[in-house]
Amino acid sequence: MRTKRWIGMVFLVFAGVWPAALPADEVEDLKQQVAEQGRQIQSLQEKLEQLATQDQKNNQILTRHINELNEKYEEPQWPDKFKWIENLKIYGDFRYRHETIEAENDGKPDQHRNRIRARIGLNTDVNEEWSLGFRLAGGSDDPVSTNQTLGSAFSSKSIWIDLAYADYHPLAVPNLNVIGGKMSNPFVNVGKNQLIWDGDLTPEGLAGKYKLSLSETDELFANGGGFWVTESSSGNDVSLWGAQGGWKHSFDKTAYALGGISYYDYGNIQDQGPLYGGKFFGNSSVNNVFVNDYNMVELFAEAGTQVRELPVSLYGTYVTNCAADTGGDTVIYD
Repeated sequence: MRTKRWIGMVFLVFAGVWPAALPADEVEDLKQQVAEQGRQIQSLQEKLEQLATQDQKNNQILTRHINELNEKYEEPQWPDKFKWIENLKIYGDFRYRHETIEAENDGKPDQHRNRIRARIGLNTDVNEEWSLGFRLAGGSDDPVSTNQTLGSAFSSKSIWIDLAYADYHPLAVPNLNVIGGKMSNPFVNVGKNQLIWDGDLTPEGLAGKYKLSLSETDELFANGGGFWVTESSSGNDVSLWGAQGGWKHSFDKTAYALGGISYYDYGNIQDQGPLYGGKFFGNSSVNNVFVNDYNMVELFAEAGTQVRELPVSLYGTYVTNCAADTGGDTVIYD
């Protein structure tokens, strides 16, 4: 409409300023042309308004269809037998360190070596009562180390199975775990000391762990298991059986105290050769066989808290071999 008025004004200006410049019939033709253009503009505007209205309707229809699809959409679900995949967790770690080993004998140089440790694992809850765990690690077949020394002319490094276990925790018996396979140490090891257990050792066999809550601050715990140490075609397999019980008291969220007793019994170890690597690791041996049986009693205690958000603990362990026939059967670690 503004365009029509503008054209009309222009026409009036031309008509008023130069009234004698154009013949009357031409002026009439010009008026008709201006009027026709005005009608065309009006028609175009009406069509544009119709298109805008139609676009609005189309957008409303499209929006309604999208909302309907969203309401009907369902997240894809794994079949029941594969639902454990949704709970799959992957973890790992890497460590690089330099070691200096000072020579104990004169004339030998100190040893310097660079070592790496790489591990990757996964665990998952198959259902409410079963869990699985698996971990690969570098290193060798050494049961107490996953380190690898660098410097072998850039040779490739080996990967080994470090953990492979199933964990059964029945709903009918809360706080009970029955574990089978190659597992983390199931026994309480105060201060992570290595008097009995090396921190990298992953025993193989069956184990059970149970906790009984007495109150909000006190609980009893019991751990036990049977493990296969060596397998022999002669039938003289070496085994390890362990049982442990204790008590833990929590003063608050960070401060606690615990104590307990453990009993470990090695079967068929007396008169056997070294378990790994041709070494006895400080145990009594004669003619390259173990002299003693090993039935060990351990007393342990630990107290801990936090100081400026850093964990601080005090712990001690007393171990004696009840089956030893030689001296040096008792060790205290604190």
